Amino acid sequence: EGQRLDVRHDEYEERAVGGISLSPGGVRSGATVVLRRGLSVRGVVKDEEGRPLAGAEVELSSARTLRAGRGGVQMSFIGPGSQMRRETAADGRFEFRGLKAGDYTLTARRPGFSRATVDPVQVAEAHAAEPVELVLVPGATISGVLRDKAGAGASGWSVSARAASQAGGPAFGPGSIR
Repeated sequence: EGQRLDVRHDEYEERAVGGISLSPGGVRSGATVVLRRGLSVRGVVKDEEGRPLAGAEVELSSARTLRAGRGGVQMSFIGPGSQMRRETAADGRFEFRGLKAGDYTLTARRPGFSRATVDPVQVAEAHAAEPVELVLVPGATISGVLRDKAGAGASGWSVSARAASQAGGPAFGPGSIR
């Protein structure tokens, strides 16, 4: 009772059909699922001199927003199935297809470069989206060893770096370093 059928294809919006009842050993046939052709986001990743960057990882994510009581509390999170990844081709280009209309976040990264983010990327049915350009600039490396008070290596901690303008938010993981 209450089974759900999920149908996905790279070029189409995903679709879920719920309320399917199956009997043990039985066969359910004759199901028809109609998919709508999905929308797309395409673009290019370049370095600061305008040269295309091959092999950059590009991630597209959609935020899920929950609102509670008279517009008071609002929370956005990234959930399962809401992230897609691509690697740029030799000409720095990428494309995500099969999208639903909405706002997305697009992030590009490549070793040796800083991250670039465009938020929001608006995907709409009314018009074809212009290609998005992400520019990666050379990055810096922070390295070190995390030690406890006795000087021994500490394991199980999460260490992250962020711009000073992003400071003050909560850190996630078994511990935080400030």
